[in-house]
Amino acid sequence: MKRTRRAAAIVFACAAAVMLAGCSSLGYHADENYPYDIAVENGYTGTEGEWLSSQETPETVYRRLYEEAVNDGSFTGTYFEFLQELAPDADATPYIQRAMLSVVSVAARFPSGSTLVSSLGAGVIYSLNKSTGDAYILTNYHVLYLSSAHALSEDISVRLYGYETADDAIPATYYGGLMDYDLAILRVQGSDLLKNSDARAADIGADSSVIAGEPVYAIGNPVNRNIAVTAGVVSREEEFANVTAADDSRNITLPEIRIDAALNHGNSGGGLFNALGELVGIVNARDHNDDIDGIGYAIPIELAAAFAENDLANGGRPSVLSDGATIEVVGSKGVYDETLGRVHVSQKLCVTDYSAGALGFLDIRQGDTLISGYVVRGGSKVVGSETQFTHPCAWEAFRFKVRLGDTVYLTVSRDGSAKTLTRTIDNAAHFTFG
Repeated sequence: MKRTRRAAAIVFACAAAVMLAGCSSLGYHADENYPYDIAVENGYTGTEGEWLSSQETPETVYRRLYEEAVNDGSFTGTYFEFLQELAPDADATPYIQRAMLSVVSVAARFPSGSTLVSSLGAGVIYSLNKSTGDAYILTNYHVLYLSSAHALSEDISVRLYGYETADDAIPATYYGGLMDYDLAILRVQGSDLLKNSDARAADIGADSSVIAGEPVYAIGNPVNRNIAVTAGVVSREEEFANVTAADDSRNITLPEIRIDAALNHGNSGGGLFNALGELVGIVNARDHNDDIDGIGYAIPIELAAAFAENDLANGGRPSVLSDGATIEVVGSKGVYDETLGRVHVSQKLCVTDYSAGALGFLDIRQGDTLISGYVVRGGSKVVGSETQFTHPCAWEAFRFKVRLGDTVYLTVSRDGSAKTLTRTIDNAAHFTFG
């Protein structure tokens, strides 16, 4: 479980390097618009809360059920009235029981003289072929890396829930990862135990799929006492944490879900699940300060799943688009949607500096506000690539969705008006590879 520090200012830079800087010293004038302002310019007439809700998949279990009931005509009241009828009878236990079958314990061993040093954590089955006994498992990079040896483990095993003796260990290999995002994929091939078990791939939650106050469940391998569950709530749906990198020599700044569920060494790489048993994050850190209690972190599924899809598509060599720009949060506001009883945090992502990177050729300028983007591949828009940049995690995940040969369409607000920039990413040098 990695140590965290609070981030005083957040900057995302080219090649995933993270810097800290203040807005006032950069000598630019930030554009005034948020993404909602551009939607209004383009004809949207609803409130900001309604627009933000329309851009996101319903977050909580109850809200999804409410919208389904309204759509099929079986309920006509408000969201609060729906909650009063339904919530007292809700029980997450069956869903969490099922989710436990998607989590594995992970042991990574390293030679140290005549003995072995072990790193213990957890992982989540992201993709599974039961007929062949093959699986890809999402975990943290730091679970597999030994800083003193400056090396990834070549001796890795996983254990399924309920199969937790030494004889049940399943060999696994490192497939691909990125230290700067603390994410990695393990591969299991031809496991008879996996074929004959009830293990299952995790149900993946939607992007931006948690809200503050929502119940969540951390499933991992705390202090190597086998796969176990702890419960809590989302304290904040997104904040930044300075996490010690796997090499123990520097900090990396990541967008994180903050939770108050109990986390211990061994929870790293395990899953954070909602009340429907859907994977909404990968647990990776907690605050260790003696005077702080109940502050843990998970990498949002929006970012973790985008990384995993990229890693699998690139054969274990994940790539992130080097944006050639420094993107900073320069404004933030809370927007209340009264109909749904939801507070949205809408942030303004501003270009504070840029260079001749992949997106620098788009004529990006200081002061531009990122509004939205999508990817065209083979002449068609990539499903799931349409992104509203209302929070930094959306931008980081978007960069993982781009492949060599894709055409990127990026809308920015410049001098108060929308401008669409486009470029075909035709050079491998425009990516940072793992």
